[in-house]
Amino acid sequence: MPFSVTDNLDHQPTPLSYRPYAFFVNLKAGLRAACLLRISSDSVHASAAQLILLVLLGTVLQFSADLLQTGRDGMFVPYGLGGLLLNVPIVLLAAWGVASCFRRPRQLLVLAVLMLATMLVIDYGMLFLEYLLDYLPGAILRNWPARLKVRLDRYGFLLRLVWLVLACALASVRLLRLRFPAFGPATVVLSLLLAAPFTQIYIDRTLWTAAREESAQLAPELQKEDIFYLQPQLLQSQLASMRAGEGSRIQLFFLGVAGYAGQDVFMKEVRYVRAMFDRRFGTAGHSLMLINNPKSVRASPIASVSSMQMSLNRIGQLMDRDRDVLFLYLSSHGSHDHSFTLEFEGMQFFILNPQALRTMLDASGIRNRVIVVSACYSGGFVDALKTDDTLVMTAAAADRTSFGCSNEADFTYFGKAYFEEALNKTDSFTEAFDMALPAIRVRESMQGFDNSNPQIFIGKNIAGRLQEFQRQLPKNKTPAKD
Repeated sequence: MPFSVTDNLDHQPTPLSYRPYAFFVNLKAGLRAACLLRISSDSVHASAAQLILLVLLGTVLQFSADLLQTGRDGMFVPYGLGGLLLNVPIVLLAAWGVASCFRRPRQLLVLAVLMLATMLVIDYGMLFLEYLLDYLPGAILRNWPARLKVRLDRYGFLLRLVWLVLACALASVRLLRLRFPAFGPATVVLSLLLAAPFTQIYIDRTLWTAAREESAQLAPELQKEDIFYLQPQLLQSQLASMRAGEGSRIQLFFLGVAGYAGQDVFMKEVRYVRAMFDRRFGTAGHSLMLINNPKSVRASPIASVSSMQMSLNRIGQLMDRDRDVLFLYLSSHGSHDHSFTLEFEGMQFFILNPQALRTMLDASGIRNRVIVVSACYSGGFVDALKTDDTLVMTAAAADRTSFGCSNEADFTYFGKAYFEEALNKTDSFTEAFDMALPAIRVRESMQGFDNSNPQIFIGKNIAGRLQEFQRQLPKNKTPAKD
């Protein structure tokens, strides 16, 4: 027993464990543990009833938080109960690990109650902080609430796990009256048994959501019988209407993808860019849009991995692969794992990630590529898409979010700076990128956001191909209009 200073500290449930105020004593212990304050060996009163009460409190807090965020017009989501209840076996496993490590098996329930109480304080304390930041006056406080909110969105999950492990490890050492060197083994055990499961399992604790309201807006159009049969015909007819290039000139082909149906900004942006390219860069008859939006289901094919592969294959068949160039524009939300969001309520799509996109492009046989990905964390696409014949531009670095994705907006921050402003002043795709960077930084700084840090990669062969294409463009061009 190298870590112990006493030999008989096994905690026995006392009558206090069954009294109503024992619950509040345990909450106080959880609060002290979360604040890294001292915990005495008799400050936790353990019983199965106390575990159940803590789970019920977590359920009430989660439901209240969801209701506050969503409003009364929503629906109950029973699946969230599974996410909440999953805390219990994870906490019991972690408590067993600590109790076994220090040979205190009879302390398992005490440790479990303490860890669950600490988890509640940390989880809902951080959630309360996020809500508080939304209501603090940003203009008066120099936008620091918004900046802190962005950092919490980015690092909050990691911060929660680190805080939870350190707080529970320190509290366990104090509760068991161990010497401080025991803190190291306790931290290792809790990292493996308490934190690691949350990094490997997707846990959704949502109990109240407005998903049905969104579904009512998005799903009916797509689920109508005529639309169900119209969509394949739309894709086939638009693919068939695309033409090959003529003569010895470089032909630019355009494919625009608006991935997320829940906000109009992606559809608006892709429509604008397609119109610009048809007018400015000669892609009329050589361009196609794939759009997820209920307003466009009668005019445009939906965006999916399958429709993208069919479109790329068709372009690959039409183009002179040694001469012509593809401009692929993707606009949507993005995730930490660098997946590009393809979402239309009621539909199940294959995942579009950097490796999948590279595979699709290679399979199409398209050699000369200009690829622009406008999404959060889109910098994760750069390495996978690199070739000597490829220009890749992204709206954000691999670990950064991009901004401007509101339903009312006509452009994201990147889309406005790059397409509407910079590319209307130059024919050079790379020069437009350089021109857009300062404008993006200014907008983000004014809103108190961290810089999205857009990325660019220029293959050694594509630069010359694009310069040749630029030289063949007409000198007098009309800026694109919506």
